[in-house]
Amino acid sequence: MGVKSENTEYSQMKEVWQRCNDVAAGTDAVHKGAENYLPRLQDQEADTYAKSLKRTILFNATWRTIAGLSGMVFRKPPEIEVPAAITPMLEDVTMSGESLFMVAQDVTEECLKLGRVGILVDHPEGLTEGISLAQAEADGMRPFIKVYKAADIYNWRMGRVNNKSVLVEVRLKENHEVQDGEWDVITEERYRVLSLGADGYKVRVYKVDERGQEVLVSELIPLMRGKPLSYIPFQFIGTDDVSADIDNPPLIDLVDMNLHHYRITSIKCNALPFAVPTMFIAGNLSLEPGEKVYVGSTKAIHSNDPQANANYIEYSGQGLGAVEKEIDKAEAQMAILGARMLEPQRGSVESAEGQNIHRKGEESILSAISQTISFGLTNVMTWFADWAGASGTVKIQLNRDFYPVGMTPQMLTALLAGWQQGAYSA
Repeated sequence: MGVKSENTEYSQMKEVWQRCNDVAAGTDAVHKGAENYLPRLQDQEADTYAKSLKRTILFNATWRTIAGLSGMVFRKPPEIEVPAAITPMLEDVTMSGESLFMVAQDVTEECLKLGRVGILVDHPEGLTEGISLAQAEADGMRPFIKVYKAADIYNWRMGRVNNKSVLVEVRLKENHEVQDGEWDVITEERYRVLSLGADGYKVRVYKVDERGQEVLVSELIPLMRGKPLSYIPFQFIGTDDVSADIDNPPLIDLVDMNLHHYRITSIKCNALPFAVPTMFIAGNLSLEPGEKVYVGSTKAIHSNDPQANANYIEYSGQGLGAVEKEIDKAEAQMAILGARMLEPQRGSVESAEGQNIHRKGEESILSAISQTISFGLTNVMTWFADWAGASGTVKIQLNRDFYPVGMTPQMLTALLAGWQQGAYSA
């Protein structure tokens, strides 16, 4: 199938990732998904369905939970230790204005949302061997990193090198801006292929032309101190490891419950117009031609017909009460599902020290994600420092002390419910 062919695991997860992305993005994205998220009723006409869709608002507990959990990770700044020579570069590690701190926040949000993200360490072409670090940076010839979301990492392959299993290929989707005349810019999709072979690490970039043919745009072998790299400087980061294997999104149960809440809310939102009192008039009002009937305290309706009668008809069934209860139940369940990210993963027997660790959330799912991101970012910045020619210790450690000691499970659930209800900022 060529350069665009997808990994089987990727193809199986695309719909799940799209669902998580849409729910986290909010009402507009879910509305755009239409019947993927809000099924059309039997024989419901398109215009009626469109109005029903527009009336239904997503209660975005998913994004508020992601923001809240991320806020817990960054309630204390990360511990960052790098060689002094690259410290100034940390304020713009992407060469597009993002600091290492901002990258860490982006990676954390993606891991919470989808359970997968990738980071590439790259270097501009034209690096001259022996150039000083200061001169290289002044010329813009310094390493930088680029974050790739799960949907953009569409194929990969592991292989044996020196009796070790290593990444030997990864393919990435990118959007590339091309000047179209003097004023316009068009965006075209390109495919970056990173591979490891006999010649070392190689980078190729392809595009598909208007005839559907794959065209090689560029090909190069990046050099580090005049030699090809013996590895692909691309780091996968998941929820509990840094392998290429795909992890399930950690909040997928919350996402699905959020969609259940959305569908139940739709029943309520579309029933409410029928609950508005409607005037019913029986008998002859003996209206003059052109005379109107007004409803309100400043006008009276009169009739000479002794059989005439006027009343209000309004909905008085119990159906909406059951819907309200289901909505409340779903909101309570969403708070519980969010709180599970902070729930200690206890063993059968615990020491006093272990119990103290649990109280700090050190063994929670969120803690595992924080630790995995720390490990992945340390690898990335080690490659970054090496490519910049800087030697020394590299260590990135995200916070794992998420809340004060003594917080009970009930308090955690209440905390998550508060985030989801928007009672306070994350």
